[in-house]
Parts: sequence; C-alpha cells; structure tokens
Amino acid sequence: MKAIGIVEQFIDTYAESDSISSIRIILSELRNKIEAKAFNRAKFYYLNEQYRSATSAFRQYVDKYHRTTFSEEAYFLKFKSNYYFATKSTLAKKYDRLTTAETDYSIFKKFYPESEFGEEADDLYEDLLNQKKELEQNGQLR
Repeated sequence: MKAIGIVEQFIDTYAESDSISSIRIILSELRNKIEAKAFNRAKFYYLNEQYRSATSAFRQYVDKYHRTTFSEEAYFLKFKSNYYFATKSTLAKKYDRLTTAETDYSIFKKFYPESEFGEEADDLYEDLLNQKKELEQNGQLR
C-alpha cells in the first residue's frame, strides 16, 4: 500500500511527465498484485479447511474488491466456507451458521446467477436447506 501511495504522489506531482502512462500501468499492476494476494490468502485458509478464517478473509476481500478479477470465485468460496463452517459446528451454533451461509448463497446468486460455480452452489444450498429443516423438525434450533 505504501508503494501505491508513492506512485500516486509521483503522478500528482509530475502530471505532465512523459512517463505518466507507463507509471499508470505500474500502478495498475501493483493494485492487481495486492488484490491477488488478498484472494490467495483467503483461498489458502479455505484449502486448509480453516473455514472461520476463510470466511473472514473472503468477507474482507469482497468488501474491498467488489467486482474484480476474482470476485465471482471469492463470493462462491465465501458461501462454501460458511457452509462447511456451519456443517461442522456444534448443534448450539449450527442453525444460525447455516442461516449465515444461506444469506451468502443468496448474495452469490444475485451477483452471479449464471456462474460456472452455480451448480455446485445449488447442490450445497439444497443440502443446507435440508439440514436446517432437520434441525427445525428435531427442535434443535439453538
């Protein structure tokens, strides 16, 4: 982030420079690297089954990088992380966490209704609803 600030300061100071177009390219590349690093950090947590950390990292990612290179996969993995976090939770917390995952599914489908991850998301969502229904029927809501 410090490097971006320095490059932006250079652009502001030397706006008439012949190098501005190449500097803007460098700035764009720096931003892309920072975005990729944030996504990869979140995905690392997911791949290592640290679903609570993955959920938090993906939430931070989608809050900061709304519609960028990795957004579709980030929204999907945020839902999937919350789904797995919920399904591995204690009965006392499971219903509420399934509800959080349900919300993430709705947001994912709203932004990416034709996603390449849609079929898998739909399958997980169906299972999520079945788990919630089972908890409701057994009186294990909380």
